[in-house]
Amino acid sequence: MVIVDLAEWNSQLFSDVCARGRRGQRLYLYVDRDLLGKLANTSPQAAVDDFSRAFRASMGVEPFGRGAQEASAWRRRNFEGPPPLVAHLAMSVLAVTEQPIGGSHGVYACQNRLLGLPETPTPPPGYAVHVPLLWGVWNSWLQGPGAVYGLPTAKAHPHWSLQGWARSQGLIRFTDRLQLEEYFSAFTGETSFDGFLSWLRLHRFELWRRLQEKPALEILEDVFREEAARWLEQGPRVVSRPGRQGLLQFDPWTRSFSGAVPVDDELIGQTVDLGGGEQCVVEESDSLLTVIPPVADDALLRDGFEHELNDTVAKRFGGEAIYVMRDDPAANGLLQVRSLSRPESVKVLLRRSQLQRVSEILRGAGIEVNVGPAAWAGWIWINSIQLSPSQRSALECLRLTHVAAGVQPLAHLHGGLRLRASTYLVGGEPDLLTPSGMLKDVRLDGVLVRTTPLAYRLPLVDQFLGPGEHLLEFPGGRLSFRTLEYVHEVPKAGGILRSIEQRGSRYVIGVAERADDASMSLSGASLRPVKVPNTYVIRRSPSSEILFVTDSGEVAEIRPDTPLWLRSLSLEPAAIDVMAAIRATPSPVACLVVRNTYTGSTQAIAVPPDAPRMDGHAETHPRPEAFAALAVSVGSWSWVGVPDPRIRRIFSQAIQAHKAKGTRPAQPRTWSRRPEAAVRGDVAAGPVANNPFDDVLSWLSEREHGRASVQAFISTWEWACTRYGFASLAHQWRRALRVLEELGHIERDYETGQIGAAPAELVALPASSGLYVLTGSRPIRLVERINDPDDDDPVVGDAVSAWEVHVRTLLDAHGVPAGPAAIYIEWDPTRRESVEKGLQRLGVGLTGSVAEALLAMQPGIHQLDLAGMPLTMSPGREMWMRRRNPSGAFDWIAASSDTAAGLYCYQLRHRRVYAWRSEPAAPLVQVEFAVGEWLLQTATGKTSCLLADAGAARLLAVPANLPLPRLLARSLVLRSGLPPHTATARTDGTPYLVYDNVDARTIHHVAQLLAQDPVHTSITRKLA
Repeated sequence: MVIVDLAEWNSQLFSDVCARGRRGQRLYLYVDRDLLGKLANTSPQAAVDDFSRAFRASMGVEPFGRGAQEASAWRRRNFEGPPPLVAHLAMSVLAVTEQPIGGSHGVYACQNRLLGLPETPTPPPGYAVHVPLLWGVWNSWLQGPGAVYGLPTAKAHPHWSLQGWARSQGLIRFTDRLQLEEYFSAFTGETSFDGFLSWLRLHRFELWRRLQEKPALEILEDVFREEAARWLEQGPRVVSRPGRQGLLQFDPWTRSFSGAVPVDDELIGQTVDLGGGEQCVVEESDSLLTVIPPVADDALLRDGFEHELNDTVAKRFGGEAIYVMRDDPAANGLLQVRSLSRPESVKVLLRRSQLQRVSEILRGAGIEVNVGPAAWAGWIWINSIQLSPSQRSALECLRLTHVAAGVQPLAHLHGGLRLRASTYLVGGEPDLLTPSGMLKDVRLDGVLVRTTPLAYRLPLVDQFLGPGEHLLEFPGGRLSFRTLEYVHEVPKAGGILRSIEQRGSRYVIGVAERADDASMSLSGASLRPVKVPNTYVIRRSPSSEILFVTDSGEVAEIRPDTPLWLRSLSLEPAAIDVMAAIRATPSPVACLVVRNTYTGSTQAIAVPPDAPRMDGHAETHPRPEAFAALAVSVGSWSWVGVPDPRIRRIFSQAIQAHKAKGTRPAQPRTWSRRPEAAVRGDVAAGPVANNPFDDVLSWLSEREHGRASVQAFISTWEWACTRYGFASLAHQWRRALRVLEELGHIERDYETGQIGAAPAELVALPASSGLYVLTGSRPIRLVERINDPDDDDPVVGDAVSAWEVHVRTLLDAHGVPAGPAAIYIEWDPTRRESVEKGLQRLGVGLTGSVAEALLAMQPGIHQLDLAGMPLTMSPGREMWMRRRNPSGAFDWIAASSDTAAGLYCYQLRHRRVYAWRSEPAAPLVQVEFAVGEWLLQTATGKTSCLLADAGAARLLAVPANLPLPRLLARSLVLRSGLPPHTATARTDGTPYLVYDNVDARTIHHVAQLLAQDPVHTSITRKLA
């Protein structure tokens, strides 16, 4: 199909507008060569040529003049008929989409070329008058009869006063749209505009920087929605993307070939398909990936095959005439080479048809050729030959390139909060390391950096760099890197979760693993869709009295106190945890009432009849004299949540009873003394500046996919600890992982060696005066925004004004951080809707007491059908048994059999497996190590390991050498939002881990699960 004249092009272009336009949505007149090709049903280049010829045939001395005249006449006719100016507008936009956006003169040169004029960097004749007029008429039409097709978007730009009109329509080029497709393919099922911006910051930094102005972001968001809809309907565009050539490796033991891919920075952390149904996550320690070929060796050598490692990386293996191989330890055999930088001993596999030519050239270069048979028809080996880069003719014959021998760099970058190749967080810049004494004449972004003589390490964090590209120059080389303030606007979870299986009334929580979804799952403190106990909270003021009304119409006063553990942290929330305040009463409580003693204003909260009551009795005083005032004013009460429909009936029935009994006078009230709370010296108010836990949590949360390999975590943790001078902490990465896991910030997949940030959740702390703690992913912007009532998003700003943020950090005995900063939030329950909407915009879930729900799901250590997995055979040949050593402590002793009762350990390839046998005839059951340890304690008669302080202190102490099962520990830590602190027995120095906010019921429950009889004592006196 050839469109011969401009009128037909105008009609076709307007038809495209009609097809795409939607009332109420912004309309962009995006035109590029692909659209022209689609409309003309021909190749894009041919369509551009046809369109340009048609335009030239109709234009005068001023190319856009006739279009401007027709547009003005059309406007005078009140826009009667279809717009005659679409082709002229399209020509101005095509100049933008044909030429990459760069210098402002590039568009004019392209525009002149399309118009058949000299390619000068100046506007075509009349452009300055006619093009703004054309776009002005177009906008007027869209504000009138054309409104059915969308809202006007064309506008000038302060910098490009003339080009801006076309640029506003063609800012996003076709190649930019292909980058959108890259994002869609990488994030199937979980795409969002904020997520795309995060992806751009990491992967397409130049495009992200180009589109930072608000108008450009609006255009980008519209294109994002358009491309997302097109992706769902049509999938990816057909774009030729040949795979880059991979390597072959040869295993001399199996005498077989496979594909080989050297690992680079781009691959680290990605999940790749290795063929044969095998997938893996690329670790930083990996140097070479082995790809299983789907074809036999002879077909692999002759024809080759193409393989997609993932949606963005494709490789082609084999299909060549000559293969040069050298011995390589990483391949455990021979690895194909394509270049030579130093003398090498290699073997050559080539087609027989190539042998004569190759042999002649090699002999001419002084290389002796000895051939040997190959196992594949038509192929032959040239046995080991010595090749040198100076033998250019031999290299060319074997299709090798010469690479200059690499000079060992005098300096390299080490550590830092590294997001991907050469990209770091601001404030987490790496160190520049050089040989001792070589750290001199270093320039950073062109500025000479002061260094210490004979130093070898330059911490770049001390240079206080801003975001952007940076260049280090030093004698013998240069290094470049990039820094970003943040990546994610909202939290990004790492996709590692524990699936949950329900068996009757019990639950089995699986191991953490990568999974897209599960019908029931746990990730950090995100428990879905298991019912989590709600908290009932109402605020109070110093001038208020707290009363409750029972189902029988009795009125009593209580004076709930802030829990001792909170006061020891200098926290006094202005709220009441209703269930903790009323506890058990002779007659069920119908509602709790907070009455201002000065103004008489009353606020109430209903207590559901089925809400679980807490143990114990609150201190109360009868207030029969208050009954009348409450009964009269009940219609004016404000309610937190849904009003109690029973309250009027309760008062009505109680009035009759009160008439019969008569009104009783008020009784004098005395309250017991409030216990003193010593402020803890091991908890800092606010964040601590030098905290490696905060660093690694921010780093993981800002990673593109919210996850990293354990090896990457170890490297980052060690660097962060060294940075702050915490040498003793640097090797304690296992403890750091456990702390973050127990706090609900991360999940760890032991099978793949990955850790992932958990979904961000605001979790209620049980019996803690309405206090919540922030768990899960904690990107930098989230921490900033929860404290900003002037947030750009008014929904977030409104929510922030409804809450107050408190930060506390646990310290060890040396004053070093023992965990990340705990972010507590107390919010006004009367503004729940605003809070929920704000949290939703921030990407944070709001949930109840996960601690109680998780504890209720835990199996006892003797419930091996729930706490373990039966084994039909020993997991491994090498085994150790847990036995007492001569000093009386338990140790691992090598065992030849696992038939006896006891706890066993098996060393597998990537991990250790633990199993328990209760008696010789009982089955072997795989268990978590901590479960096995507690089983061993009970089996040897040790059932008094727990120390309990169930009074006002609410403490539970566990021997430090007896770790709790992981999820049981998490259920206790989520009661306070702080890791357990370490204390030692005053008598024998035994170290204990002490958990806060553990009430009597919870202590009893934990003891039952562990088959223990807790020792009730004053922990603060017994432990130091």
